[in-house]
This record gives sequence, structure tokens and C-alpha cells, in this order.
Amino acid sequence: MKNKAGQTVLLLFGYCIPFAFLGIYGDVSYDTMWLYALLAAGMGLLCLTCIKFKNPIALVLGNIISGIVSVLCAHAFISAELEWYFKPLTARKTVILISLGAFLIQFMLWKAASKKAKQ
Repeated sequence: MKNKAGQTVLLLFGYCIPFAFLGIYGDVSYDTMWLYALLAAGMGLLCLTCIKFKNPIALVLGNIISGIVSVLCAHAFISAELEWYFKPLTARKTVILISLGAFLIQFMLWKAASKKAKQ
């Protein structure tokens, strides 16, 4: 796709998936860790696409959007009875921590790819 704005919009739609929420929701509700793999695969694929198309705006804004949507979903779907599951943190704080961690990893990948491209 040659249209940079179109690429950014499509990438931002991909980042609208609440990856961090899906990971913790699967852990709480279904006692499975497989949705954390979905988190890693989905965010990794989006990050690699941002790197390939040299689109740091989509990377940053997308992670912000994904984090906000994940926190909103955690607020809506994780009940007060399930807050104990992620002790010492709450479910919402866990979502924020996972989102920040995913962003930091993606940012480091972006920097490493940019550095490699300059060489």
C-alpha cells in the first residue's frame, strides 16, 4: 500500500484489538495461557508491519489505543470478585503493566531496526 495515511489507519484498526485484556481474561476465565501467545503474536505482527512500512506514528498511537481499549474492557468485564487473581496488582493495573511492557519491547525493536537500517 503506497498511501501512508491508509497504512496508518489499517494498522490502528489492528491495534484496536484489546490484546492485553484478552490475555488476562483467558487466564482468569478459562485458566489458559494461550491467549498470552495471541497477545505476543498479534502485537509482534503489528510491530513488524510498522517497522516494514516505516510507520512509527502507528506504532506509538496503536499501543496507546490498545492499552486504553484493554483497560476499558477490563473495567467492563472483570468483576470485583476476580480482582484478587492478579495479586498484588489489580486486573486493571496488570493490563496497564502488560500494555507498557509490550510497548517498550516494540519500541526497542523499532530502534534496533532503525539502527540496523542506517548501517
